[in-house]
Amino acid sequence: MFRLTLRGMVILFAVIVQAGVGGNISGTVKDQSGAVVPRAKVCVTNTDTRFQRSTFSDNKGFYSFPDLPVGHYDVQIESSAFKPYRRIGIALDTNSQLTVDAALTIGKRSDIVTVRENQ
Repeated sequence: MFRLTLRGMVILFAVIVQAGVGGNISGTVKDQSGAVVPRAKVCVTNTDTRFQRSTFSDNKGFYSFPDLPVGHYDVQIESSAFKPYRRIGIALDTNSQLTVDAALTIGKRSDIVTVRENQ
């Protein structure tokens, strides 16, 4: 009986620890007119550890990064015919569900629009 109780406590502890280790960053990519931008490349970088993850926006312009480790992040979004969009200094806490929407502007890929997060 003791082993069963101990095993149950270990499993419960593992579930509790796993549940609160990170957060989510998601959003919608649109152009200046408000039209969605599908297949935009979205990259998040943890500026503390240099951990990176990439995805593409779906047909509705939506993207999501679930279960990111706690830390500070930069988000960069690129799509052909648009200037790259960059948002820096995003603080992600345990169980955070942050929305980072982007409005891309038409232009050369050599220009970069950067938005600094207020802290």
